[in-house]
Amino acid sequence: MTDGNDRERGKKLRQNRLLEIIRAEIEQSPTTSISFYRFMELCLYHPLWGYYCQDKIRFGKQGDFFTNAQVGSLFGQMLARYFLQLHSQEQDEGRWALVEVGAGDGQLMNTIISFFRAWNIKNVDFYIVEKGKRPQHIEPVIQWVEGFDRIPTYSLAIIYSNEWFDAMPIYRVQKKEGVMHEIHLTWDQKEMRLRETLVPLSNEALLPLLTHVEERLAEGQRFEINLDAKRWLQQIADWLTVGYLVTIDYGGELEELLLRKEGTVRYFQQHQLVENTDLQPGEVDITANVNFTWLQEWGEAFGLQTLFYGTQTKFLLQDELLFSIQKEKERNQLKQLIHPYGMGEVFRVLVQKKALAKG
Repeated sequence: MTDGNDRERGKKLRQNRLLEIIRAEIEQSPTTSISFYRFMELCLYHPLWGYYCQDKIRFGKQGDFFTNAQVGSLFGQMLARYFLQLHSQEQDEGRWALVEVGAGDGQLMNTIISFFRAWNIKNVDFYIVEKGKRPQHIEPVIQWVEGFDRIPTYSLAIIYSNEWFDAMPIYRVQKKEGVMHEIHLTWDQKEMRLRETLVPLSNEALLPLLTHVEERLAEGQRFEINLDAKRWLQQIADWLTVGYLVTIDYGGELEELLLRKEGTVRYFQQHQLVENTDLQPGEVDITANVNFTWLQEWGEAFGLQTLFYGTQTKFLLQDELLFSIQKEKERNQLKQLIHPYGMGEVFRVLVQKKALAKG
């Protein structure tokens, strides 16, 4: 049995190894720097030392943050009811697919499956698209895959995610002397720490997106761009025949994000915002607010029509979903989910639909 000292030594070992990997990549780079995108990708998804790839508790009181699923089973039950409503609108009698993307520990999908069983719903196949390891407690009926290319085509499917887009690596830019620069990380040998540096834009794919916001950014202002979100949206739209995409995440519309002069990147550890993360890559969660304006615009371009966008409060207070509330315990859970100074206003919900093209 390991004691606290052993755990602390193991933690430092992991930190040092990932930090050495980051340092080596910086030193081998022609610019002696790496993009914030690459830094975030290594910190979160390095196969051995990345935050989401380690065998550790990330959610709940013993972890670093709460999601809707940790509040209790009510959130999953309300989602399950909503998915059945969407399914009934299509009048599809065949087998259909329910797919969660970025499921983490799979707790939310487990709750939804329990609800479906209680309602004797049998004509659905369950999938989780996730790069991480399959948890032992996951329902055996769930098919755990790494990408949509591993899922067969269905005539109808519903895809959903809960705090997935915010965990994607992002590019960070900053306006300096009227010119857009990209934020990179370099190694300060004297201080023995990572430091930020500004370099010319390294990814041409950023340019068309920056044309929409560059003039609206103040001198010195920072802004984030999530190119992976656009890529994943296109993959989902291409895979869908007919169906829905339900995105639940914290963020806002472009107008809201432009008010954040320092950007929205944050670091979490043990439910606290962390400022000094230089020497603990892989031990903290890194996240950034989701740009729901762009999700809607990209979705429309890929054939996904926006059906609903609003706060989590507005979404959960739909009359049909409130039929799920029967017990005092569930009412207390609902209060947490819709609290105006908590999850209710911070989290947004976007529902998009792909229909058959009219011939």
